[in-house]
Amino acid sequence: LKGDRVAMNSSVETRYPFLDEEVFAFLARLHPRWKLRGFKDKYILRLLGERYLPHEVAWRPKGMFRAPLDSFFDHQVPAFVDQLLSEESLRKTGYFDVAAVRHWADQIRHRRLGFRKRSSVELGLVGVVSTQLWHHTFIDPSLAVQFSGSLGTSAVIAGNADLWTATAGINQDLGIFVTPPGQQPLLVAWKESGGSAGTFSPNAAYVQAVISTPSPGIYKVNLRWKTNINAPRSTIVAGAGPINDRYSPTTLTVQLLNASAVGNPLTARQSTLSGSNGIDWSPLGSLSFNRSSSTGNAVAVVGANADLWTNTRGINQDLGIFLSIDGQADVLVGWKESGGFAGIFSPNAAFAQAVVPMPAGHRYTLTLKWKTNRPEGSATIAAGAGPIGTAYSPTSLMVQISPD
Repeated sequence: LKGDRVAMNSSVETRYPFLDEEVFAFLARLHPRWKLRGFKDKYILRLLGERYLPHEVAWRPKGMFRAPLDSFFDHQVPAFVDQLLSEESLRKTGYFDVAAVRHWADQIRHRRLGFRKRSSVELGLVGVVSTQLWHHTFIDPSLAVQFSGSLGTSAVIAGNADLWTATAGINQDLGIFVTPPGQQPLLVAWKESGGSAGTFSPNAAYVQAVISTPSPGIYKVNLRWKTNINAPRSTIVAGAGPINDRYSPTTLTVQLLNASAVGNPLTARQSTLSGSNGIDWSPLGSLSFNRSSSTGNAVAVVGANADLWTNTRGINQDLGIFLSIDGQADVLVGWKESGGFAGIFSPNAAFAQAVVPMPAGHRYTLTLKWKTNRPEGSATIAAGAGPIGTAYSPTSLMVQISPD
């Protein structure tokens, strides 16, 4: 097995002979009929094996060396396998007969095949999955996730990418699309990452959304992108680096949580702030979350997400998460600074996060606020890019509460 790993790392198929000099010399003198008798290979080795092994073991046919695939296509199917073998994915790549693949996958999962037939079909499905995965990795690397919806469940979705451009003045839009059962894809959240300030300057863009899943059936989520303006001759890129031949990952994550454990106040309106003194924080979009007094201890993971930009070179934007307990003064628990120093009208998809303990017996209020990094005079900072249609990229405050 160790030898196989070394060889396969270089895409080489190897065979390992007996290297003992006396064994080699002895076998060189043997007549070929002691090595191959009819179609029975390793004849003399099997005769020797009979001294120490049961007859059926010493003379059994050669078998395949393969990983156990039962769990791969059985009732505990990994989500990515279901996704790659879905009708939508198979039709998109166009390599395989969709009906045939779905038929054999169904036969496997309902245990309708004998051992030999099952082994052959499993190997065939592994080839299908590998080809599909290869296609999505190297030809069409669009990210997608699917899950089953249920009443009372919310899906917490996040997309993250290092976005940059080779053309000054071209920004990058990163969007989360959700396809409910039997419906068309819907844009549920998006962010614009600024390339207006310069080229080859990645922004770690982050976009988040919370959706309810009241309809039974399969929900599909995928990450899409585009330029902010018509730019047929321009290039935008996701992924910075590389470090050790690997680029910074582009990710799409989905968490399924009890709807009562998630809060997501947001606004799709554009907010502006002028005359900030760089010290005092101002409410952003009137976004706040309230948790009434509870008998149980809890922990809240809080995330703030906004497209921040400025109309004045040299002015950055600070995004802060504030906590008030039992109506007392707001306390800053997490913040980030988004850069406007390099240029203007160049949104950064800023993300700030905080973990807030919530002991029982208290009331909690979380609020989103912002300011400039220094006195701005007559300058203006803004939250919200776009619009797309009539909606600007949403500014949101997401709260996930778990028992402590």
